[in-house]
Amino acid sequence: MASNHYDKWIIKSLIGTALIFTGILFIYYTLAQLNDHSRWVLYGIAASIIICSGVLLLCSAFVHKLKFDIRHRQKSHDKSSLES
Repeated sequence: MASNHYDKWIIKSLIGTALIFTGILFIYYTLAQLNDHSRWVLYGIAASIIICSGVLLLCSAFVHKLKFDIRHRQKSHDKSSLES
């Protein structure tokens, strides 16, 4: 089970970071290429959804990291108590 949390932590943190980076690049791209100023609200909403999704995945990855650390400490504590 601990490796499952480790895998989820790695995958979600990478995808979350990529989404935040993509949202920021989307903002810069639309600022540079936007000729029709009436559609800026749509681009802003799309960029904010992308960035918020990335933040959500990073927070979820943080929870999985904590769960992995707790399980890992419990296993090492149980192993050391059995050896004593």
